[in-house]
Amino acid sequence: MEESSLATGISLAEKSFTLEGIRDNCRVDGRSNFEFRKLSVSTGVVPTEFGSARVSNGEADVIVGVKADLVPPRLAAPSHGEVFVNVSFAAPAAAEKRLVELGESHSACGLRLGSLLAQYCFGELVFPRTLLCVKPGVFVWHLYVDVLVLAVGGSLLDLASVAVAAALKDCRLPAVQVVVKTAAGCEGDDAQLVRLVEAAGGGDEAAAADGLEPGVIRFQEVSAGGLFDVRLASLHQVMRFRIHKTERLRVPGCERVPILVGLGLVGNHAVADLTQEEGHTVSHRVFAAVDESGQVVGIGKTSAGYVAGLTLPVLSTVALRAQALGKQLFEQVLSDEELATRRTNSLRLLPSLI
Repeated sequence: MEESSLATGISLAEKSFTLEGIRDNCRVDGRSNFEFRKLSVSTGVVPTEFGSARVSNGEADVIVGVKADLVPPRLAAPSHGEVFVNVSFAAPAAAEKRLVELGESHSACGLRLGSLLAQYCFGELVFPRTLLCVKPGVFVWHLYVDVLVLAVGGSLLDLASVAVAAALKDCRLPAVQVVVKTAAGCEGDDAQLVRLVEAAGGGDEAAAADGLEPGVIRFQEVSAGGLFDVRLASLHQVMRFRIHKTERLRVPGCERVPILVGLGLVGNHAVADLTQEEGHTVSHRVFAAVDESGQVVGIGKTSAGYVAGLTLPVLSTVALRAQALGKQLFEQVLSDEELATRRTNSLRLLPSLI
């Protein structure tokens, strides 16, 4: 029996065979070094979300759901919305068994993936938070991106970023428009008046009369769109917002969100779309964030600390390779036309904004 390494979970013979395949540009599964496995992409898999997508490469499997809340902004940033990314595992025990080979727990892996996705896919320079503003100082969107890992495998970060990009393109927000304050009967038969009260002052008599606690916002149910009367307790102002009955808008700037293309480095060779077994053989991993226009907007590595051999020429090669691969992925699986054909549900239920 071949000697096995507890640190990698594969035998020395398997590792040697995998390395030989990488050097010969013919990997164990028959792919070349820069060839991706076929991705299975489905959108609209969770009809109760604003947008959702499921992506699988035959080894790893990821579902992403996007929710949205219409909330008052922070006082320090009145025109800035927020994006929150959370990564969890559907089967923590099974994930732990596979991740322990890499010396990482599922909780640590979830935090690391969430941090990388938030930093490189939703960084302020890539996805400005001002895009999520409805009315400065009054309403902004908060987006909640929930990543659920169904099966752990190689290139999990790449797969999660593709699922995030697909879910954001699938996401539809209700059209919110500031309208002139008029009489309730002048807004049309299909308009439904709903009041939203923000108790910002703490001692506001009107807020107390409505039974609201300071700082609490409540929506009455809106089943078919309509109008929101918004009273800002601290400013004694009233604004009116129209929530359109049928009109839905894409997330502003969703086309700016990049995908992360990871490459494993073995000596002078780079390998894309690593399997979990191949991940045990590479010296280190790097990735590039590539947007829909084919621009590289960020480069990073998955491991902390200094990495020997990661020179500027190596990073330049990584950027060029990842740029070509990222552009190819956007064209093949993330184009608007392609995603429209991959939608699994024609029914889209708009969640209540409560």
